[in-house]
Amino acid sequence: MFARKRRWEGYAGPRSTAVGKAVKAALVRSGRAVDVQRRRPHVMYDNEHETLVYTAGGVQISLFHVTADPVTRVVYSVLGRPEQLTPITLISVTYDANEHALLVDVLSEIDHRFDRPWEIGHSPRFRRAVGLRALNTAKWRKALAERPTAHATSS
Repeated sequence: MFARKRRWEGYAGPRSTAVGKAVKAALVRSGRAVDVQRRRPHVMYDNEHETLVYTAGGVQISLFHVTADPVTRVVYSVLGRPEQLTPITLISVTYDANEHALLVDVLSEIDHRFDRPWEIGHSPRFRRAVGLRALNTAKWRKALAERPTAHATSS
């Protein structure tokens, strides 16, 4: 039988290279062989930075460097303010249903390394998108709530 694929997507406030280090650390710690590929930038998110793709077992994690849509990037360039396009990271995960725990481990590692990684309000793309920021926060919190309780302190 074929394993059913699942998908999780969310945004993280840190840059894709920093998030990539956390992703790789979590995958290596899992004991799986990790393959890292660099792909062309995705023009809808950013036209300069490569997409990072990590594959380990039945999990593929793509990290997209996100600044702004193409029109906004042109406007900011014409105005001479491209430095105000603060980048964030789109995390897109495709995984086998039996690999859900690894997804939680990866997201936990990102959460451990960065304070509130789901905070994306500094990005021009999400500055006024209150509903989308709330949805992103809810996705992260739901996934992180599934962490094992082994690290919980006992009373």
